[in-house]
Parts: sequence; C-alpha cells; structure tokens
Amino acid sequence: MQCVRIHRDRGLGNPSATPITFYTSRMPAAAPATETPLSLNISAEIQSIFEKNKLDDLKAFIDKRKCLNQWNMGLIYLFHIIQSAGILTTTIAAGYGMKELIWVGVGFNILATLVNVFEKTNNSISKNLLKDIESIKAGTFTDEGNFVELPASKEEVSGADKK
Repeated sequence: MQCVRIHRDRGLGNPSATPITFYTSRMPAAAPATETPLSLNISAEIQSIFEKNKLDDLKAFIDKRKCLNQWNMGLIYLFHIIQSAGILTTTIAAGYGMKELIWVGVGFNILATLVNVFEKTNNSISKNLLKDIESIKAGTFTDEGNFVELPASKEEVSGADKK
C-alpha cells in the first residue's frame, strides 16, 4: 500500500490546514510477465493438439469425399439403369394395354428418382467437405461440422484397449 498525503484547506483558504492521510491500494507497476518454460511447453502442446486435430480432420474429410465419390458413380449408373427400365416397361405396357405392368414401370421411375435424391445429397455433402478441405489448406478452418460419426464397433474398441 502507498500512503498519500493531501493538504486540505477546508474551504477557507487556510494554509495551516491539517494534512489528511489516505491509504491506497495502488501497487507499483509490475514488471512485464515473462513466459516461463512451463507455459511455453503448455502453449506448444496445445498448438500441437490443434495441428494434429486439423490433420486428422483433413484425412477424414478426404476419405469421406473419396467414399462419396465412389458411391456416386455407382448411384449414377444405377439411376440410369432403373430409369431406362421404368421407361421401357411403361412404354411396352402401354402399347399392349397391360394396366398392371404400367404401374410396375411407374414404380421403377419412382425408385430411380429416389436413387437420384441420394446421389444429389451425396454431391452436396461432398461439396461441403471440399470447402472444409480448402479452408484447412488456407488455414481458415473452423470445426463447425454437423456430421455424426458412427459409434465404433465393439471389435474396434477392444482392439484399441489392447494397444
């Protein structure tokens, strides 16, 4: 604590006024904090964790994109096969007047549309993953994803415990 003396004249201009002493809690300015080796180690470890997390995210995103792209190729071919079967079935059934078979063709077309929806959904997920990959590369990645990871199987967990 520091002691501060103030002379107060009590409003009458009296130069022989009694000094009043105040105690303040002002501390002298502290020396700038220097980082200790322990705080440097902690900072380095935290940075290492963040870098490892970014690398793990990058690897996971690339793997997911690869998987989605492979599935999309299959879905595209499947869509065209089912759609062609539906059109062919509907056309033949209409030509021969088979009303029941027309509905089979319509069913094929509905199934083809459903496959197309899956393909479009995979494309949008793949585009979001590509944006995340690009932001990791640019150094602006913020983990705000809403992807839910499947829980690990019992075999994977027991294998991880043995390591």
